Amino acid sequence: MAAVGDAVVVVPTSISAGSSLTVRPASGDEWIIHNIFSADGYPIEVYITDGTNPIKVDGNASGGLLGYAFHLTYTVYMTIKNTDASSRYISYNGIVSKAA
Repeated sequence: MAAVGDAVVVVPTSISAGSSLTVRPASGDEWIIHNIFSADGYPIEVYITDGTNPIKVDGNASGGLLGYAFHLTYTVYMTIKNTDASSRYISYNGIVSKAA
């Protein structure tokens, strides 16, 4: 179980062309995501969503987004879409701000 202040890190994950990586804490937990990485500078799209209503945060984040503070809960979370024509590695990191 994660504790407040623990790191939230996903190892670089291969995401197929046109597919998305979901960034979502467990129910009752909250995360602050600081950095999103896209291997070799390939383009990604970043969305905040409630599962029904996606809002595009960035549509051409080539290489990723660094130094941000995206506050996520189980009901409002993030997806990161690989917009390249080939599979690409995507990763993210941040901290746990609330643990259930």
